[in-house]
Amino acid sequence: MTYIDENGYNHNNPGQDATQLTSSTTSLSEGWYYVPSGTVEINASITISGNVNLILCDGAALFAKSIQGTSSGTSLTIYGQSQNNITGILNINGPEPCINISSNITINGVRVNVKADSNEDGPAYIYSTNGDITINRGEVSVEGGYNAFIQSEKNNVEITGGNVTVTSKNSQAYIQGTGNVTINGGQITVTGAKGSGIFRSNGSITLDYTKYTDFIQAYDYKYSTLTIATGKTFAVMKG
Repeated sequence: MTYIDENGYNHNNPGQDATQLTSSTTSLSEGWYYVPSGTVEINASITISGNVNLILCDGAALFAKSIQGTSSGTSLTIYGQSQNNITGILNINGPEPCINISSNITINGVRVNVKADSNEDGPAYIYSTNGDITINRGEVSVEGGYNAFIQSEKNNVEITGGNVTVTSKNSQAYIQGTGNVTINGGQITVTGAKGSGIFRSNGSITLDYTKYTDFIQAYDYKYSTLTIATGKTFAVMKG
């Protein structure tokens, strides 16, 4: 089973076969898994434990209510199969949709949509209690009726390329790390009520870009030292 790693290189999953997810899959233990081309709908939350690696094959669409891995040491890494054409999709939809993991969350070159049901006012979020959140390329969208956020409670958030959108219809939206928040390029949009933005508690916020089409749009940057990467400039837009 091939996948594209965080640097855009093609690999085979090492040392073991990957297990196929089906509509009846609701728990994953440590190992490698894949979603084949086509649609897999799981009308429930998926509970994970250990270090879980999930490959979304080209043309795959996985639907679930949430992904929960709150036991200590649980991590989730999601891979796509194509470097330039993003075709693998993970859709998390429900009254309180979330990816909630105790340790690291890594998203490599896939499309992830975490969205509250249209008739719900609940939050939507990607959240790590003790680990880092790393997004490499791909498209990540978090949309809540109430708060919407991407947050590492105790560590760092790093975004490298891709398109990341966090939107709250009725309250705050934010990207937050207790440590550092680093944006190395991409199209980043944080939209919500006054006070929405990019935050950190103890480290710094660093902004960078790699393409002329890259941008970062947020209401505020606070609780931190804000650093622009060496040799780079950003235009401050009003409105």
